[in-house]
Amino acid sequence: MIDMKDMSGKILWTKGREAGIEAERERISKMAEARICFDFHNSGVCDHSVCYGMAELIITIREAKVD
Repeated sequence: MIDMKDMSGKILWTKGREAGIEAERERISKMAEARICFDFHNSGVCDHSVCYGMAELIITIREAKVD
């Protein structure tokens, strides 16, 4: 258990949380990128609404701020 009165413990806990959030953000982004079709990757145009949805998801995740 971390003593929240000790600043060094709080700093370590914060770094761990932020690192975990960043790792999860990257994992989800990679999974979404893998779902986007070949045409969308190359030209940015396709007939699949899923590709647009995945692209928006990636942008949202990457721009999200950690609270």
